[in-house]
Amino acid sequence: MNKPTCNRCNSPLVGRQTKYCSHACANQATAKQLSKKAALRPWNKCSILDCAKPARSRVATLCPMHYHRQYRYGTLDRITDLIRNGDIPRRGTDISGVRYGTLIAEAYRDGTWLCRCDCGNTRLATIGELKRTGEANTCGVRANHLSEDIDYSAAHGRVHRAKGQAQRHRCVDCGDQAKHWSYDHSDPNEYVSRSPRTIGIAFSLDANHYEPRCVPCHKTFDLGRLNGTHLTRSM
Repeated sequence: MNKPTCNRCNSPLVGRQTKYCSHACANQATAKQLSKKAALRPWNKCSILDCAKPARSRVATLCPMHYHRQYRYGTLDRITDLIRNGDIPRRGTDISGVRYGTLIAEAYRDGTWLCRCDCGNTRLATIGELKRTGEANTCGVRANHLSEDIDYSAAHGRVHRAKGQAQRHRCVDCGDQAKHWSYDHSDPNEYVSRSPRTIGIAFSLDANHYEPRCVPCHKTFDLGRLNGTHLTRSM
């Protein structure tokens, strides 16, 4: 004769147990039955006109958005309109006048802050973006915010980004294919490298002071200018 088993987990029943082996199985089975019944009930839509979102539950009449508007502000009107009209204060921290990098927050506009850069440009940014990048914030125009705290290699990398590869040009001295960008030694704000591999070599932060030259002409030009190089600034 087969022993009776639990209706949920098929464990053997003992003593006076008739359907379930434990209270846990009985509770879970009841919850499953209730969820099946609830699933058969239709899910209401938000009762607000022109809102097609589902209600926050099967017995609720408002969607989550309208429910929280009603709960927090006591009205179902758009919050941005209420803020703009001055009916309710804007939520969040007022950062007007606060500096983030080269940006200064000026005015709040629909979730973003209008910021003015030291270079004169403006930019819209959220408060999260401003706080996340902090001192690195700029208007986004790279050419307006080039750092002067760089050395020889970084300066030549800047020239490559601004003027492309030197191999695409002809040497300004002999007309052969160029190989390097050569500093013309005419920048009044000239720098001299302090990096171990390039120590003592003059360079400029202005890409306009570089010319395309082949390797022999580059060496000849630099050696010829070596004695006449005037260093007005070093780093």
